Amino acid sequence: MGEARMLVDLEAARPEYVVLTERPTPEHGARYLGLDYGFRLKAWIMDNYTPVYLAGNKLFSNQGFGIAIARRNDKQQ
Repeated sequence: MGEARMLVDLEAARPEYVVLTERPTPEHGARYLGLDYGFRLKAWIMDNYTPVYLAGNKLFSNQGFGIAIARRNDKQQ
């Protein structure tokens, strides 16, 4: 799979919403999306989506578990 493939798939599909979680993932060999891996993926999501709902801690804050639902910035596909 890999980051490049996930980015291509997301760019092609441009879902209206994405759900992001903040939780350590050492079982996959890296702890945090955007800090330890997935730099381009995180940047693309942050550029193209706006958070509309947050539960728990703010994402990418390294303060513990959080969930965010983000909506696509534009309506074009």
